[in-house]
Amino acid sequence: MQNVKKETLATYEKLNRETHKKENILKEFSEIYTYQITNEHDKIFKDILNDKEEARKFINHYLKLEIPIGKNKLELYNSSYITSLYQNKEADIVYKKTDQNIFFLIEHQSTIDLSMPYRIENYSMEIINTAVDKEKIRRSDYLYPKVISIVLYTGHTKWKANLSFSDVQEKLAGYKEKDKTYAIVDINSYSKKELLEDSTFISKVFLLERSKNPKEFLENAELARKRTPKNKLEQMDKILSVMLTKRIGQEKGKTFLENLKRKGGNEQMMLAVERMFERENKKLIRQGRKEGMEKGMEKGMKQTTITIAKKLVQEGLDINFISKVTGLENKKIEEFIQENKKSL
Repeated sequence: MQNVKKETLATYEKLNRETHKKENILKEFSEIYTYQITNEHDKIFKDILNDKEEARKFINHYLKLEIPIGKNKLELYNSSYITSLYQNKEADIVYKKTDQNIFFLIEHQSTIDLSMPYRIENYSMEIINTAVDKEKIRRSDYLYPKVISIVLYTGHTKWKANLSFSDVQEKLAGYKEKDKTYAIVDINSYSKKELLEDSTFISKVFLLERSKNPKEFLENAELARKRTPKNKLEQMDKILSVMLTKRIGQEKGKTFLENLKRKGGNEQMMLAVERMFERENKKLIRQGRKEGMEKGMEKGMKQTTITIAKKLVQEGLDINFISKVTGLENKKIEEFIQENKKSL
């Protein structure tokens, strides 16, 4: 009987050890997975702000600088600054003014961190320590490096952490505390209209990030892509791909993005055709003045339409699309297609 009890106890202890082992493995996996998701998410903003021009626009706009920082006046000081106190805690991006010992620390947060004033104070001092000229610090005219810190917060609730380290320190009666430790850029503080009208690329990503549900995200995705400059479309599509996968799944996200690209492509083509008509019409007016305005305009208008139709055929565009923008019948456009084939 005693042996049975011992065997039962040994079996229980073994099961208990295995259970704890499985729990630890699941916990480790969960932590790794959460880190990867957060890291992938943070990388979106880090990639944008690693572009010096985008960082310059961001700093000028969101700090509301009276004298904006000029082009080529910023340089990356260290894109992955690790403090000695916070090993593996990464301050996202540090920029330096090329003509002054002034630094901009941009820290991205997707969750509220109440220790932020303390963290920023430490980060700032570490940056100053690396930049200070120790041979000049005893001179009366020496100006120490300055760090201007910005916390970019992209969470779904308002930022609640204090903005000044002095706010979370002991107080001395009658002593005036210093100003804010850092500036906060909270995406929840800006309206949809403000983000769409803002000229910075990152503001369009803010619009996507603050979407409260998949339906709103899809609406914002269409608006954001429309307002994205042509040279930033590829980057925007990569961002949309990551965010769409997270919100509606990989397959649905891929289909939606393909439709979005097609729709955007058609709109861009329509704009291109409009510009083409404008250019041809200017030629037409000049020609009309020479030939007699009314007669010249009528003749020129027909020629303009034919010229544009032929150009669109050469671009290999759909016959129905060409008919829609030029007003020509499909039969006439088919003639141009055959002419184009012969000339190849």
